[in-house]
Amino acid sequence: PWTLAAVAPDTTDGVRILLIHDMEGVSGQSDPRTFDFGKPEYPEGQRLLVADVNAVIEGLYAGGATSVEVVDGHGSGNPEPDVRRDLLDPRAEQIIRDEDFDAYIDLPVPARYDAVVAVGMHAKTGSRGFASHTITLGIGVLLNGQPITETELVAASWGRVGVPVIFASGDDRLAADLVTMPWIEFVVVKQALAADSAAPRPVSEAHADLTAAARRA
Repeated sequence: PWTLAAVAPDTTDGVRILLIHDMEGVSGQSDPRTFDFGKPEYPEGQRLLVADVNAVIEGLYAGGATSVEVVDGHGSGNPEPDVRRDLLDPRAEQIIRDEDFDAYIDLPVPARYDAVVAVGMHAKTGSRGFASHTITLGIGVLLNGQPITETELVAASWGRVGVPVIFASGDDRLAADLVTMPWIEFVVVKQALAADSAAPRPVSEAHADLTAAARRA
């Protein structure tokens, strides 16, 4: 479904990265209750999420980033961002607005960022991934007649202003979905077993790979 074009970000004023995160594709996670606000397991999901986000932020700065802004793309029902500020790498800023906005569609503006990374993402509807869906359960989303993931939606949104997605993480089913984006650095953090179960990789190993891939990206 893609029309591809080479991009040449202007990095004379630094390398500015937007990090958008979901919550179903984080490392160490195999229980859907960890991404559902109000469940007793949700605080553990927050801890797992911010650990992945921080591992990626570490790699981005090691690779030359000069600023990283973080935006919540999950929507657990928590009135606060799913990433806890007190646990987030202090070098990163969070995007928080007084009014509702769609993190996947409403943010793209020219020249604000040089690249986008997507952390903790999930496979598309019908992919048999862990908590796989697109936008919401039970529907598929088509772009030019092709079913897409939310990661591809992010890429299409930012592609309108010439900003590439350069990194993503999630389960093995999402990795298969993203053959449409062969240029990105992708980290598989777990193997999907069913919609409600997965086999996570050792967390320390996954974090090391997240940092290394973000640095390369």
